[in-house]
Order: sequence, then C-alpha cells, then structure tokens
Amino acid sequence: MARRHGEGEPGDEVADTLVAPAEPGEPEREAPALVDVDPGHYEMGGEVARGGMGVVRRARDLRAQREVALKELLGGSEKLRVRFEREARITAQLQHPSIVPVYEVGQWPDGRPFYAMKLVGGRPLDDVVDEALDPDARLALVPRILPAVEAIAYAHEQGVIHRDLKPANVLLGEFGETVVIDWGIARFMDEPEEAPTPEASDTAGDERATTEKRPSSLGAGRRSSKLTVEGAVVGTPGYMPPEQAMGRPVDARADVYALGALLYHALSGEPPYDGTDVQAILVELLTEPPVPLATRAPSAPSDLIGIVEKAMARDPADRYADARELARDLEAFTTGRLVGAYRYSSWELITRFVRRNPALTAALAILAASAVAFAVAIVAAQRESERAPARAGARPGGGAATPARRSARRGGARGGRPAGAAREPGEPPPRARAGAPAR
Repeated sequence: MARRHGEGEPGDEVADTLVAPAEPGEPEREAPALVDVDPGHYEMGGEVARGGMGVVRRARDLRAQREVALKELLGGSEKLRVRFEREARITAQLQHPSIVPVYEVGQWPDGRPFYAMKLVGGRPLDDVVDEALDPDARLALVPRILPAVEAIAYAHEQGVIHRDLKPANVLLGEFGETVVIDWGIARFMDEPEEAPTPEASDTAGDERATTEKRPSSLGAGRRSSKLTVEGAVVGTPGYMPPEQAMGRPVDARADVYALGALLYHALSGEPPYDGTDVQAILVELLTEPPVPLATRAPSAPSDLIGIVEKAMARDPADRYADARELARDLEAFTTGRLVGAYRYSSWELITRFVRRNPALTAALAILAASAVAFAVAIVAAQRESERAPARAGARPGGGAATPARRSARRGGARGGRPAGAAREPGEPPPRARAGAPAR
C-alpha cells in the first residue's frame, strides 16, 4: 500500500556504498539554494535501499503521474548535506541514456534535501555474471557493458569521475538497456581531492553502523571486495586502482581501471581481487597484480584480454587516457575490427580476414587455384616443346642421321631403291632421263 511522505518503514535492503566523511575545510562549488517542495507532491512507497548518506524510497510523483526513486539525506552534519547536494547536482547534470536521469532536486520544508530520479529496473551486472556459467555466455555480456563505458566517457567529457564503478553499480534491463547508478562519491575533476579520515567527521561511526547492517537479499553473501570503504581510501577494494587504494588523487584513469576490472569480472566470473577482509584485499592490491585474465578465462579472445590488461595497467600512464579511448577499442572489438591495445600476429590477421570475409576468401581461393593450374599447364607445355626435337632426331639404330641415310630415305619415299642396289629379278631397267646419254 502506498503511503504519503513520512510514513515509510525500514527497508530490507541496504546499499553497498560507504563514502568518506567530509574533511573540515573541504572546498565546495557555489550552488544556488535548494527550493522548498511540498511533500504532498509525492506518494511514498517502500524503502528500496539505505546507504551512508541517504535512503532511497519508491514514490509516485502525483504531478507527473509517474513512479520515481526518491533519495533523502538521513541527517548528520552540514558537511554531509553539502556532499549530498553535490551528488544530486552532479547526477542531474549528466544527461546520457545510460545514466539514471534526475527529475527534481529540492528540500522538504524541514530543510532536508532530496532528489527524485527515474525508478530503474534491471539487475546488477554481478548477478547476471553469476548466472552466465560458460565462457560464451560471459563473452555475450561485453556488448551490454559497452554502454556503461560510453556513459563514463560522457561523464569524463563533462569533467566528472565516478570513483566507485563495480558490477553492482551497473544495471542490465530486460529490454537491453544498461544504466550506471550510484554517483554518491563522484566528483568534478577540477575539485581538490579530499583526504579524510574516519575521525574527521562525527558521522563516520554512524555511516559504518548503517552499512554494516546488511540484512536480506542485497547484502546476503556479498564479499568485502564488493563493499565501498570509507576513510582515507574511497571506493571498492576489488575494483579500485592502486593509486586510489593508497589514498592518492585520482583522475579519469581511475575509472578506466575500474571499468577494466568490471570487464575482468564479467569474463572470468570473479573480481580481480577477492576475499572477506578489506585490509587484506588492499594489501594484495598494492603488492601484486591480479591473476592474469588469460589464466582465469583462457577461452577469452586475445585482443579482448589486451583491452582489459591495458585498462588495468598498474601504472596510470600505461592505461587509456580516459573512458572514451577505452570505449573506442571495446567498440572495435564488438564490431570485429582491430583494437589498438593488442598487437596481432600475421597468422591472426589472416584468420581474422578469413572469418570476416568468407565469400571473398572463397573467391580468392578459386582464383588462386586457377592461377596455379594455369601455371602448371604452361610449364608442362614448355617441357613438351623442349623434348620434341630430341625425339624427332633419335632413331632405332641409334645415333644421328647421316647424309647417306637421308638420301636413302628420300629414295625410299619416291618408291625407288638406294643408288647402286641390284635390280630384282624381272624388274625392268630404269628409264633414262631426258637428255641423258644412252648406255
């Protein structure tokens, strides 16, 4: 049953994301004050998720007559309010088909900020990966992930980095749509990086307590590698790059690494780094690379593995500069073109050509076979012409023909006999030639 605003009851799902508490003196962007909104404009439904800063409820916008997801600040310090408003405004500024749209940003009469967004259907990517039990099924997910990469490429062009990309934050709809959600710790690239500690805010303990209560379906069975941690390290350990794990400033290449890790998970069925202890995962992340994707997914195409390895390079300078470069290579792979991150061998180039052009390959094969047959016929004819004079000059008695023999052959050809040969009995004498003296 639907309820008016304020009558919600605790939900049975809890969001994964923990955000770092704001550091005193953290700079903020100038923004206009939020306008008051009448709570009666929304008819509230049940709770969908609860995180470190806010709670998300299903609601119905009575003015537009549509279902929405409505996120409200849970309370806390003024600095958390500033951060919540920043999240709302960042999300509202990103207009992309694969980014959840924001319909309204405002505050209730009591001063609590909120924003209303599209109620997104679909399933988290990690749940879909868990059901893809064979390599072909996992490979088929790559085209579904490409829109998420393109959405982050768009965000990068708008100067925004997500900082918490993971399979749980990518939803796949039943009609082919892909949506990137949870921009709770996103920031503008030109903003100084915050470097908070849990002691920097009096709400840090509340955030930990809220997120550690992980009952019901969303939290059940999740591993620490998939939880977003707080403090000086912000993000999800199993998918964050080493520089983010060290608490260093990050840029678009941190999202590139996380997208590579997301692809790694989709192809192998496991996160690059996994475990039940956050600190142990962070130590492993900082000290050694993950198990090679070619080992965990040996049937994955080599050029796709090359894309993932470039995206997940431990040195940011070796990665794609931003998500747009990654999207170009990934699109090239999905459309059967050559990717820049992989060096093809001559044999791979030939086999790719054959697979992509079967009719042309067959025609070329027929042409090549015809050319070979024609060449063989020419060689055979030439050899035959070279042997013919030798056969014509050879005789049964052996040796070359002498003048006497040639004369004898000529005489025989005229029906006579060789000169000086005796006449046969009864044979008339030869007639004298005209003008010859009689004997």
